[in-house]
Amino acid sequence: MKKDVVRKAKTGDDLEILSEIIKNDPWLLEKVMTKIRYIRGTKLGVLDSMAGKTDTSAKPKNK
Repeated sequence: MKKDVVRKAKTGDDLEILSEIIKNDPWLLEKVMTKIRYIRGTKLGVLDSMAGKTDTSAKPKNK
């Protein structure tokens, strides 16, 4: 019996699709940004710029 062939998406394809979904849904964008901030810290990044949030008042790192 033959298994159905499933195309495995490349990471770039997945990110492009995710980007389209997120930018059209402000609530989902906010949830994703919150999760990323939780994982990485409070730095602003690419998703913040997608949302139009360009405030760079993140806490400075201790040197």
